[in-house]
Amino acid sequence: MSAKKKTATKGKKTNQEDILLDMMKGYPLLRTDTDIFAKVTRNGKTCNLSLNSEEFSFFIKSEFKELTGSFPISTTMKDCIDYIKNLAYNSEVTEARYRIAPYEDSIIYDLCNGKCVKVSKNGWSVEPNNYPIFIQSKDQLPQVTPIRSERGWERLYKYLNVSAEEKLLLTVYIATCFNPNIVYPSISINGTNGSGKSTLSKIVKKIIDPSISELETIPDSLNNLRVRLNNSYYTAFDNLSKLSAKQSDFLCSVITGVSWTDRQYYTNKNIDCSHLKSSMCLNGISNFVFRADLAERILFFTTKLIRESNRLGDNEIWDSFNEDLPYILGGIFDLVSSGLNILPEIKVNKPVRLADFHRFGYAVAEAMGDRGKEFDEVLKSNKDRQMEITCENAMLIRLLIDFLKENDGEWCSTMTFLYKALRDFLTESDDDIYPKDAFPKAANHFSAELKKYESALSSKGVTIFIKKNSDGNSEVNITTDWVIRKAIKLGREPIVFDIDENRKILAQLIDESTADDTDN
Repeated sequence: MSAKKKTATKGKKTNQEDILLDMMKGYPLLRTDTDIFAKVTRNGKTCNLSLNSEEFSFFIKSEFKELTGSFPISTTMKDCIDYIKNLAYNSEVTEARYRIAPYEDSIIYDLCNGKCVKVSKNGWSVEPNNYPIFIQSKDQLPQVTPIRSERGWERLYKYLNVSAEEKLLLTVYIATCFNPNIVYPSISINGTNGSGKSTLSKIVKKIIDPSISELETIPDSLNNLRVRLNNSYYTAFDNLSKLSAKQSDFLCSVITGVSWTDRQYYTNKNIDCSHLKSSMCLNGISNFVFRADLAERILFFTTKLIRESNRLGDNEIWDSFNEDLPYILGGIFDLVSSGLNILPEIKVNKPVRLADFHRFGYAVAEAMGDRGKEFDEVLKSNKDRQMEITCENAMLIRLLIDFLKENDGEWCSTMTFLYKALRDFLTESDDDIYPKDAFPKAANHFSAELKKYESALSSKGVTIFIKKNSDGNSEVNITTDWVIRKAIKLGREPIVFDIDENRKILAQLIDESTADDTDN
């Protein structure tokens, strides 16, 4: 190549660098733990694009073409993007959010159309979205603009095919999902065929976080599940029949918030760190939540059978819902704002595990017309139902309770000895009552499972205390509400205690020293 051509090429490259850098410096940058985003406007819609994405490269190429009439040299454009990335590393790390984010003393809800709703204890308003904290996934859809109306949330009731008590609980739950400052539960919707489980799931999803994928099947792979949950604010999974132990444990972590690290692709030492906190709607015909730790993080709803004479077509349902949605959404923002206003005055007696949800939900219910106490009762009743479902479906709980009934309602031994005693009890039982393949394969696995069910067993009157003995072995002491020992003054008269309507046990009260000798 001649010297003249080399000079012309160098001048063209230099000119392209200047133009590209001027363009990119005009985009506000958002640096997160794992990525860097540029805030751009396309087709009148503002969004944040990752500098590492093809979408951003395509956008820059198109903008450059519109400005200069030609496309930039690929290597020059890549060098300019790398330079902008380096500048971004000098800025503070910000937590990027989908759809909803806290901002100072307010909550910002991204309508994904260039506007947002700003909610505070003083009210709410629709305004341009100039907050550089949001990212949008390809799946997200714009939300309708909310409309103010008196008690707009009541328009939601006619679409909730559940009991009156559950309508209150579900309405409060939806409102709490608009507060990203608390940990709120997920929901499980169960019901027979034709009871509108999927329709109700879509309604919840459309109100909180509308997207192209209204309902999805839950991925078998935890990595795929993590990716899906990490690309939306709220997700709805349809037609579940069961959850694996790994899926159940993962969902527990996600609901309360979990961080993880992965090796960066094409590297040996570099890692990516991510944090995920998300809730979801799950539905299925029968219950699929069997583990106590997940049940404590879920609210259960049951849809009622819709008779053929009352069934509406899909078009009729969604035309009506879409007409009501702006008013429903406005009513929800009214509840959130009022809830934030009265929250400092709210004190809850004996809150459930997700205490912040309980307290804010109580405030929202109060904003609905002094219904806080009613919400409190319905919520605690729902939590009791959770434990009943767990106990009914957890083989280990049923097995242990029946075993204790055969052993005067109490037990004290090493964990290994209890495991062997339960295994023998299981061997002699009917296969239809206790599926033997569900029993832990080893004593250490049994110990871990037993600890997971402590709260569920406690709801059934069973108290478990585990400690290390002098030999370093785990010793378990189990007591129940079925046998109450009293101090002995004279004699050793046998006392009969009722366990249930069908069975009684005869317990011989003995003094403390005799009990110690027997245990040893």
